[in-house]
Amino acid sequence: MASAAFKQIHILNKQNLLVKESIQPFTRNQLVVIVGRGQQKLTAFPGFVKLNKLALGNPKTVPVGQYAAEALTKAGVYQTLVDQNKLVYGENVRQVLTYVESGNVDAGIVYKTDALTSTQVTISFTIPASYSEPIIYPIAIVKDSKHIQLAQNFISYVLGKDGQKVLQAQGFLPVK
Repeated sequence: MASAAFKQIHILNKQNLLVKESIQPFTRNQLVVIVGRGQQKLTAFPGFVKLNKLALGNPKTVPVGQYAAEALTKAGVYQTLVDQNKLVYGENVRQVLTYVESGNVDAGIVYKTDALTSTQVTISFTIPASYSEPIIYPIAIVKDSKHIQLAQNFISYVLGKDGQKVLQAQGFLPVK
């Protein structure tokens, strides 16, 4: 089991569904602001208030949305965007990416790795890491797994040199 945030792993662990000793970080990511290819890039947070619509994951249920809301709050624009009804929430990061690709919103906030999968968007800027809690992806073994050893082998691979090379080739960052 892997997640884009520790919050979800902690919930499962509290329910005694994971092998506690197996829980560990395996990679990191970054938040980026994206626009449709050919659209004017945003260069800083104050430009967000000029947008008609900004897509982000639902902060109540989606890790990327939680990170994005935290970053927008730190930048001092979140409440203004909420008050002006400029936010469009996606139920996952791919939906946010699709909103931007289709032109249904002016911009979106996604993980860098997701932005890199699309030829229809451009990264406007990377949100400073200090604007949200660290985006660390944890991995763990599900306690009721019928293949505990296979799961452990997979975790060992992902944490090893070859697994980390694969992740970094996709835009992920190493765990420090």
